[in-house]
Amino acid sequence: MAVTESGASFDDILADYPGLTREQLKAMMGFVRDLVAAKRNGLKSEHKNG
Repeated sequence: MAVTESGASFDDILADYPGLTREQLKAMMGFVRDLVAAKRNGLKSEHKNG
């Protein structure tokens, strides 16, 4: 069972949002993970250059 940073399981989220599919939730979590990683890498680059 996948668990989010907040501790909510995918099943908990899907129960709260019945129009959302597991595949959509996985895609969204992947996007957020990549976005956070890109932001962290950008901040590291800015810190080194600035």
